[in-house]
Amino acid sequence: MMFAKSRAVQEKMQGNWNEMITERTYVAVVEGKPEKSSDVLTTNLKENAEARVYVVPEGGKEAITRYDVLRSNDKYSLLELNLETGRKNQIRAQMEYIGHPIAGDYKYGAETNPTGRLMLHAQRLCFIHPETGEEMRFDTRIPDSFKSLVSKNW
Repeated sequence: MMFAKSRAVQEKMQGNWNEMITERTYVAVVEGKPEKSSDVLTTNLKENAEARVYVVPEGGKEAITRYDVLRSNDKYSLLELNLETGRKNQIRAQMEYIGHPIAGDYKYGAETNPTGRLMLHAQRLCFIHPETGEEMRFDTRIPDSFKSLVSKNW
């Protein structure tokens, strides 16, 4: 979550969001194990009247996500996901589409909720500061509950 200190900076960030953001990385625990240990998902997304985003064969807005499987077991996989586009519920819709919904995400096809929360976590945000032009980087660590689901030895 970001807050601007002035209205001018807020408008500059909102108006140039895709140009100013240089990296968005998330981690998620998904159900099962994707066939590929790393992939680029390129899909088209649409939103229905109930505000649910879903993949469509054509039309909609292009969404691109790169993922890498960090760890997995017979039930869950921990993925690192890098967004090239920032569509609403992009990760949730794409993970459901490939058959590996995010644990705890009943709206997008999950069958389990092992920790009582949606297991999607913003790990890194990098952006160009709107006034200084400096690249800013903010990192958080992977939640322990995510790691413990896929491995006992971190």
